[in-house]
Amino acid sequence: MLIDMRYIFLGVLPCGFGTQYYSEAGNIMCKIGIRGIFLISIAVLLISNFSYPQIKDLSSRDGTDWLENNSFSEGKAHNLGLIAGIIEGTSLIHDALDTYLKMSRPVEDITNPTNFDHIATIDYVRGTLQDVSLFDITIGQIKDGIDAFYQDFGNRRIKIIDAVYVIKMQIEGKDPDWIQMQIRYLRMQPLSTKAMGEATTKILEIQKKRRIEKKIYSGDFTNEDLKNGVVTEQDLLYGGIFVDKNNVNRRLFCYGTY
Repeated sequence: MLIDMRYIFLGVLPCGFGTQYYSEAGNIMCKIGIRGIFLISIAVLLISNFSYPQIKDLSSRDGTDWLENNSFSEGKAHNLGLIAGIIEGTSLIHDALDTYLKMSRPVEDITNPTNFDHIATIDYVRGTLQDVSLFDITIGQIKDGIDAFYQDFGNRRIKIIDAVYVIKMQIEGKDPDWIQMQIRYLRMQPLSTKAMGEATTKILEIQKKRRIEKKIYSGDFTNEDLKNGVVTEQDLLYGGIFVDKNNVNRRLFCYGTY
């Protein structure tokens, strides 16, 4: 059975949020965001001489491509190879982010506003480290999950790389409301760049004000904020944030190219 292993894992900045997390000048993450981390971490995952026509790069393949491949034996093998490539790529990304965290300077004073950007960077990388990990999830689990995911015609436009992480959320038993909001977010792609920019700017201004007032790195939103109109659900959605019933701010991802 042939498995095409020529995959470039194009990690893409989670749509609409996260671009504000920069570290100090000279740092490896200086003003490059998660897309930069992914592209620097691994340019090429796995290269082989297996022959199989590549019509689209990994970040652009969606449910239609997956189902078409599932219709014949070599295509099924191609899908398995795609999953294997993603898993291998995430392990490399994991190692790169883990190395960055180990090399980062410790924060001596979390109440000093001048340290907030650095704290935000560390928090974002730590969260991404957990988000991208596919440890303890098998190729078979992911394949079965994606097969079921694309049976819903509303999910066909969602890219395979994003579907993989929706399946991960389901396997790990994440909050169903969070999962549904994540799927909604992906179905909405591509979002208006202008709307995303406006939402992100509004979110950052509110967070910055709160952090200065509290003198501690904390800018999370609550359901009370939504009720009182401090922000709207659309603001947060376009900013890539979901506030759960316990007021925990959850990040919404978008790794595919839409």
